[in-house]
Amino acid sequence: NIPVEAFQKAGFAYGDWVNVTIRHEGEAVFEQKVLFHKTFGFVEKGEPIIYNNELMKVSMAVSMGSMIKKYNMGFGPEWTVEFVK
Repeated sequence: NIPVEAFQKAGFAYGDWVNVTIRHEGEAVFEQKVLFHKTFGFVEKGEPIIYNNELMKVSMAVSMGSMIKKYNMGFGPEWTVEFVK
């Protein structure tokens, strides 16, 4: 639930490659550099992207696919996401 404006004030800009770590109960299940941009058109099919959704919140997804299925992820309080520039 991070507003895009807050993400940008933290130093992230469209076009940046962001180090993303997603943990489940403290164990890293995803560690990758991911592009932060306005639309899915900036990445290839099947690649992850950080983008602003229709509510102007930071979101992460796979272009033309499912992030949850591709990387065997879930959701809930035991999941954490870390963004580092």
